[in-house]
Amino acid sequence: MRSRRLYLGALILMALFLTLGSGFYVMSYLLSSVIAVFILAWLWTKLSMRGISAGADNQPSLAQVGERVEESVWLDNSSLLPRPWLHIEDIGDVPGLASEVMGVPTRGSRNWTKLGTRADKRGRFHWGPLRVTASDPFGLFETTRIIGEKRELVVYPAPFPLDDFVISSAEETGDAPDYRATSQFTPNVVSVRRYTVGDSLNRIHWKSSAKLNRLMVKEFETEVQSDLAILLDLNAAVQVGEGLNGTEEVSVTVAASIARYLLEFDNGVGFSAIGDSEYTIPNGTGDRHMWRILEALALCKAEGRVSLRELLGIHEAQFSRRTGVIAITPSVEDAMAAATILQERNSPGAVILLEPTSFGASGDYTAEFASFYSMGIAAYIVRLGDDISRALSFNALGPIAMQPGNRRSFTRPERWGA
Repeated sequence: MRSRRLYLGALILMALFLTLGSGFYVMSYLLSSVIAVFILAWLWTKLSMRGISAGADNQPSLAQVGERVEESVWLDNSSLLPRPWLHIEDIGDVPGLASEVMGVPTRGSRNWTKLGTRADKRGRFHWGPLRVTASDPFGLFETTRIIGEKRELVVYPAPFPLDDFVISSAEETGDAPDYRATSQFTPNVVSVRRYTVGDSLNRIHWKSSAKLNRLMVKEFETEVQSDLAILLDLNAAVQVGEGLNGTEEVSVTVAASIARYLLEFDNGVGFSAIGDSEYTIPNGTGDRHMWRILEALALCKAEGRVSLRELLGIHEAQFSRRTGVIAITPSVEDAMAAATILQERNSPGAVILLEPTSFGASGDYTAEFASFYSMGIAAYIVRLGDDISRALSFNALGPIAMQPGNRRSFTRPERWGA
């Protein structure tokens, strides 16, 4: 646009020079015409935004990867002059939004259009504000107005449906359930202790108090429930590939698929990962809890420096004998380490390895894969391009895991904790 004005200015100077040098009236007409065009173009642009208002409606705040997201944008004209073309665009950070050229008739008119795109990337984005641009027919001048406010859009990962995902069961070492201390009232009284300020009076154990001649209160314990913890490896050093073809995006999709599947059967599910931030969601159930986990998966980035092995160590103290641990990593070494930890602790769970060479890493891990399958736990290997529903099924565990002596029993989530 600036170059067009320069060309027009050069044309005016040339016409002025020829008019003064030759005295031809044709050149004076040309000069007058060019100057008139210049002035009219400037006036057109300045008047084009008068009486114009714009806005956006129906902006979704939530979406899943793969869905189409759209907003309805409109232009109002309250002036007498029609606006045959106005350029409108959303200058938010929603990837892939196109702009539109719209026309608005005279006073009292409103024109609508839709701006949309396919949500191919998870994360937090923003609609708006809108930028409306008017220009003259020759493209010499333009004027711009920013209208509206930002509105948030969170794009969640799209879980795959799972039908036959299993975890390895812990070998039973007795019939007694696990218990832990609690401040809540339960039927299980395990001991008494000396009264301290703040203890409720209805916790006082009167017989012990009378016998010891001082106030004693009851201590309770509760049975540890069968919970499942999903640990996602967001260590930047072990990630391979980029975008939708990278281990980060595929591992997030795997975690989302497993979380939704487990929560469908009312399992208590927790989530933990350390990437660009620390994401820790305690065990919970229900749809609301599922959306909390999906939101964490939508926002997390593989920018951490904590390995899966270290993440297991951080949370090991929180795991009871009956806590199922599901570890997801693109690192062969960390997958083997996680499997070893589960095996040594006799813990139920599963390890999902994103096979790094399929994502572009170099190396030959044939021997490691055979050892991984034979460790007696639910060991899954997911490759780039795999159907995740099939890759995370009982049949994907492989013949080595099924051999006598190499496997423990496997449990489906609908029977987990039963």
